[in-house]
Amino acid sequence: MQLTLYRDTPVQRRAQTLPAALYNLTRTLLLRSSNACVFVPLRRLQYLAVIDRDEIVFVDAQYQSVMAISWQKFQPHTRSSLAEAVPYECVLYHSDEARVQQRLPSEFAQALQTMAAKQVPIGPASVLKFSRPQSAPGQPQPG
Repeated sequence: MQLTLYRDTPVQRRAQTLPAALYNLTRTLLLRSSNACVFVPLRRLQYLAVIDRDEIVFVDAQYQSVMAISWQKFQPHTRSSLAEAVPYECVLYHSDEARVQQRLPSEFAQALQTMAAKQVPIGPASVLKFSRPQSAPGQPQPG
């Protein structure tokens, strides 16, 4: 599927954070995809989310070629653990999108979980065995 999207002039920008589980799931689905992006339908909102390496774009079904909302400038490098939320910038391209933005995180999370459940990796798995590092003389043995 190929989609051409246009950006209008932003009407609002604000810093937000994305829960770690949600951000991590977007990266997992993107890595599993054979394409450079992942299309996620948000049926209840009648929106389409497009995840790519740099941002997540939301498109209203009524205006299919114009971005409504963009989550961009993700900063996963600022967190000290994979369980921490990821800062990003939310960009609204139309003033009436603020009401949709409030519902997006929960609707998006639900759609991602549904998609991930359908894309369970199939194939052999292996466990890598690493030997425990040897402690230096005079160092206590790990318990």
